[in-house]
Amino acid sequence: MTRYREKRGFAEVTIRHRNSGRTKTFRVDRMINCTGSENDCRCIDDPVLNSLFTQGLARPDALFLGLDVDENGVLIDGDGSASEGLYALGPMRKGCFWETTAVPEIRVQAAELAAHLVRRFGRDARPRLAEHAAAVT
Repeated sequence: MTRYREKRGFAEVTIRHRNSGRTKTFRVDRMINCTGSENDCRCIDDPVLNSLFTQGLARPDALFLGLDVDENGVLIDGDGSASEGLYALGPMRKGCFWETTAVPEIRVQAAELAAHLVRRFGRDARPRLAEHAAAVT
């Protein structure tokens, strides 16, 4: 589809044929989006994501599938710097790590993030975080 325009009581949809490159416009009563859920994180209407982007606390990954993160899930802010305390797990890491939407991958991410936090915050956090990491692996 190259164009979609709503009119009173119907819509006009223009498509381009793949082989010939010619366009054709149809008048339709209904249109159903069968492309699946929105993949571009910039277009998702989520107050948390919107706030992170607006404040410059996060930026989309290179493919716009989620948030830009480092290998530990640390959010990369709008200026390209690693966050001091914001992390992502699961589907929000899809653009950087792809296989990140199923429970087994998310469990590994959670355990790795727990280990990272223990390294970062020292021994005081170790007993509590180690228990949580063991519970998810």
